[in-house]
Amino acid sequence: FTVDEETGLTGARQLDAEALGITARRMLNLDTEEFGSVYVGCAGGGDTAFRFAAAAREGEVACARLSLGGGLGGHSGVDIHRGRANAVQLLATVLREAGASRIAAFSGGDKRNAIPREATATAVVDADKCREVFDTLKTQYDEPLTLVVDDAAPHTALSAEDTTKLLDLLVGLRHGVVAYSPDIPDLVETSSNLASVVQRDDAFDIFCSTRSSDIAKLEAVRDDLLSVAADAGAAVLYREPPYPGWRPDLASPLLRATSAAFAALFPDQPPASVKAIHAGLECGLLIDRISPDLDAISFGPTIENAHTPTERLRISTAPPFFHLLKTLLADLDAASK
Repeated sequence: FTVDEETGLTGARQLDAEALGITARRMLNLDTEEFGSVYVGCAGGGDTAFRFAAAAREGEVACARLSLGGGLGGHSGVDIHRGRANAVQLLATVLREAGASRIAAFSGGDKRNAIPREATATAVVDADKCREVFDTLKTQYDEPLTLVVDDAAPHTALSAEDTTKLLDLLVGLRHGVVAYSPDIPDLVETSSNLASVVQRDDAFDIFCSTRSSDIAKLEAVRDDLLSVAADAGAAVLYREPPYPGWRPDLASPLLRATSAAFAALFPDQPPASVKAIHAGLECGLLIDRISPDLDAISFGPTIENAHTPTERLRISTAPPFFHLLKTLLADLDAASK
């Protein structure tokens, strides 16, 4: 078992196969979210973070407080193609287009691997103009988006110059699908997610997660993020080494065994679908850490709305998933004797 899979694949990154005495060359990963599908490939990825440090704040000014919510959010990999609103980027766009002259506060998003659902800001801006801009922009999304604008107590705020730089940075960082796979229809190859903004006094820490099954394209997108950040005067907090993707092997003996076990157990159902996923399973890292000859597949029960407050397991898929796992283990054991 490896730790912190959701927060950075920490355990898989540090796994020492030699020290643990791992000699196995087959791996069953139980981390996909669609029962009836067997996954044989996934995207790699890498996180990047920036700090926009503003100059000293200027005197107190009357402000409005804006709270944007109602976004559906979702997983920054498997849901990125759905075109859902990024609350951080949407609120920054509202403020910029409404002519915000000074910003006192800005924050939004809370997970590196989720599309931000909510964001808040305190700024010198015309409230009615914000509502007007928001009402126009929200028509692009099929989501119950809301914007609440209230008066706020006077605040010290960033200069007009720093306000422009911060909003340009948040709007300019790439978010969404960059490219689709040339090999698998409708599979996202490369994407990036503007995940969150955390304010620390007069500094704003900005976190992005980028995914691709092509490491060269992954790094090209991250280079572009650095360029946009540099133009705004933001510093790089970190650029984590990318974790590898998992290249599909459709001739995998383990895939054949899993498909055969599924067909035998569930003869009235369609054959198990063979897929790759635009998300960061540990498989690529574990293959890299254990052996390039490691034969791997991934399957699991159905999980809906991952990485959102409405995440849930479809209980009816748990027993057949466990039955498949036990049967597959028994089949593999019998075949090895």
